[in-house]
This record gives sequence, C-alpha cells and structure tokens, in this order.
Amino acid sequence: MDVNAYIQEFRAIASANPGPVDDSAEWVFGDSLQHIVFGMITHGNETGSLPAIRPFVDHLEMSHDFNGKVSIFLGNARAAIANRRYTEADLNRVFTKQPTTSYERQRAVELSTILRSASLLVDFHQTILASNQPFYIFP
Repeated sequence: MDVNAYIQEFRAIASANPGPVDDSAEWVFGDSLQHIVFGMITHGNETGSLPAIRPFVDHLEMSHDFNGKVSIFLGNARAAIANRRYTEADLNRVFTKQPTTSYERQRAVELSTILRSASLLVDFHQTILASNQPFYIFP
C-alpha cells in the first residue's frame, strides 16, 4: 500500500469537495440537519481504511438515499506520511481544553469544527495487532 498515493488521492477528492479544514471533504444532499462523519487515520500507523476511500466516494456520489451532510476527514495524515503513530501526541487523547501546544492538539481543535455538528461519527480505527474477529465499540 502506498500511503502517500492514497493521501494524495484523498486530497484531490477534498479539493473538489472541500470540507471546513485541511484533509477533509464534504457533500450536502438535501436540506436535512443530519450529518454523518467518517474519520480515518486518527493514528498514522492505522492506514487500513485508506484503500476504501475512492470506492466509498464513488458510491456516495453515484447513489445515495441520504438527505443531509456527509463529511470525511483524515485525522493525522502528517503522521501517516512519516510512518509513525503520531508526531508529538496521540490524537485520540488530545480532544481536551488544554492549551494548543502539539500538532495533534491543534489538529483536534480543527477537527472539532466538523465533529460539533456530527449526528453520527464512524471512526475507522484499527488495531495494530491481529484480532480473531471484527469488533465494534459503542459508547
């Protein structure tokens, strides 16, 4: 898997469908206030969702029954390009009100602009070790 190529492909998609922050894309279908958000690569070493972006976007743009907004974001492309879990801090752990000191904390502040209006967040996280079966975690 060429992570850089997948990220560049997503950035081209985002350029045609810009979201409110870097490395985000957005589509509006109708006037409903429902907002589904898909998050990918929260951790730079969890890149398994990247190959699904193009087919997902193609399907989204061709056929949908959703009346609302759909957003997709790449959480930590900088870390993925560097082939690291994160650059300074674990993005998953810095969605707090602490001062903005690390790149990941700044990114969390940016992503919060998308997440605040989300009706549903689908976060494509993955484990870094093998698991015997798929699993889902719901708060």
